[in-house]
Amino acid sequence: MEAVSQIRVPFETFACRPEYWDTGKGRFEADVVAAAEGLVQGGASEVIVLDNHGSGNPVNVSAERLPAAARLETWHVFDLAAKGVDAMFQLGYHARGGSSGFVSHTYVPGLRLRVGDEPISESHGRAWAARVPLAGIVGNDVHERQLGSLAGTPYLVVQRSIRPDLAEPVFGPEEGLDAIRSFAHAALRDVADAPTPAPPADMVLAASMPTNARNVLAPNTIRCSASYNRRRWSSSSGPCLPQ
Repeated sequence: MEAVSQIRVPFETFACRPEYWDTGKGRFEADVVAAAEGLVQGGASEVIVLDNHGSGNPVNVSAERLPAAARLETWHVFDLAAKGVDAMFQLGYHARGGSSGFVSHTYVPGLRLRVGDEPISESHGRAWAARVPLAGIVGNDVHERQLGSLAGTPYLVVQRSIRPDLAEPVFGPEEGLDAIRSFAHAALRDVADAPTPAPPADMVLAASMPTNARNVLAPNTIRCSASYNRRRWSSSSGPCLPQ
């Protein structure tokens, strides 16, 4: 949600704040609706919406706002391929933890993840877990520059990071929704050419938090092999912290 097209300040992403209810939730829903409409126009028979944002409100996107061909689900990302999902489209993706982007984090505040020599973001974790083609990503400018092994994935920048606590939209409100709709349409049209992201077959995952974080996690490394895709992790803790 942090990189939704019209989000400007962190308070819009937390349900304990009036800014979330005044503007943030509605802006999030508008982007989700535009993306779903574009995917349907691009040929999707059904759009499954997985709301991964932890605002404190368990329903950030109201089902009644979605177009007829879209529905909310709470499926685990590891189960998408088995449930017949043909492709993933990521919306509202932000910079990884440890970087200077707007509200940058990876799953939880302070957590930093690395696979071998590559720092990874939530985009990597979810794309690797899903094991389906990644059709496209909508997010902010800092995140686009951090794609690493996901480079080449179609990307629409809708938000610029000014400071960790301030962002500015790339587009006006209606222009932004049109851009998301058109991008989603094109991404699905070209999905046959989209690769299926996968982590290295044998790797070392490192997880760390700054020592001054409220909840300190001592630096860890976990060696993983091809069994990575067969293991399951808690979606709240991220892909390298065993459940």
